[in-house]
Amino acid sequence: MQTAIRKNTTQLRSVFSVIHEEPREWECKHSLKDWAAEETESCRQFLEQYGTYIDAPSLDMSAAFWANRFSRFIAFGHWAIVHGLDMNRLSDSCTVFLVPGEYAEPVYQFLIDRDVLEESRAGMTDTKQALACYYAEQVTPLFLRFSEIAGVRVKELWGQVYHAVPYFIHLAKVTEEKETEKALEQSWQDVLAFEDGKIFGRSKPPFSFRCMEIPNPAGEEKIYTKPTCCLAFKGSNSYCYRCPRMKKEERNEKYEKLTKRQEA
Repeated sequence: MQTAIRKNTTQLRSVFSVIHEEPREWECKHSLKDWAAEETESCRQFLEQYGTYIDAPSLDMSAAFWANRFSRFIAFGHWAIVHGLDMNRLSDSCTVFLVPGEYAEPVYQFLIDRDVLEESRAGMTDTKQALACYYAEQVTPLFLRFSEIAGVRVKELWGQVYHAVPYFIHLAKVTEEKETEKALEQSWQDVLAFEDGKIFGRSKPPFSFRCMEIPNPAGEEKIYTKPTCCLAFKGSNSYCYRCPRMKKEERNEKYEKLTKRQEA
């Protein structure tokens, strides 16, 4: 496993933003354990500070952006479990840094000590069971906490996961062996197939989204509306082209503008 991790160090950083040394510059840092803890103000403090970077007028927008960006680490969880690692231990030891990025919004980096990563062999070999435990014990408590603090429906946050996790899994699998590539793809399908809503702190699983096909202003490839709104409109006063809240007339108008821009 040590060889596999060292072989994938570049991938861990570029795809999942997982690092092994504290960044030289950072805006803030928080542990996943503190975020989930009810007795600390870590979650609220993070959302308030993060909101200043993304011009969020309210905590719900900060939480939606967080859910989207944090999906990168959730996708890492899939990679780690497929490679036989213990994501409960890795999550407990993870520190999240916001570091200065190319644009105004800082970049998330997830610090896990290399020795902890290399020694975190999972006690269970059943991937489905490991995924269920990971979501139930690590992911869901965070989403419930952020939902509560931000005053936003938790399904709105799960929509960001539904949109982003498959993207990062796709980026990761292209450098893997065929067997691992298939296992990564299957790991996401396994999560979508979970029938026990308790894994997600609900009576039913949260991934029943209706994504509609919409015209693609950039080419022939099919594109769809996003599962849920990221709430960026609260800071910019406009919806993105794939936003499920956008009315048909407004999307048609935006399509014309985007098409003309492509032709220019």
